[in-house]
Amino acid sequence: MGKASGLIAIDIDEGGNKCGEETFAALKLGNPQTVQTRTLSGGRHLFFRCSETLEIRNDTSTVFGKDIDVRGEVFRTVVLKIT
Repeated sequence: MGKASGLIAIDIDEGGNKCGEETFAALKLGNPQTVQTRTLSGGRHLFFRCSETLEIRNDTSTVFGKDIDVRGEVFRTVVLKIT
């Protein structure tokens, strides 16, 4: 992720005591038209292109809210199925 790939991911956590989908719905952003994958825990990864000159660092729950993480530099993900 990040500059190397030109991609960032918004990681919406679900499962256990996680409530990322509820937090995301409260943001009233709708369903972004982008590549999305389901995670094994029931959450989602939303993928977006980013500038090769922009460094996006990993962030846990401070940008978008509880149980929504931003995944950029030094983050790897495995895509099981694109929806």
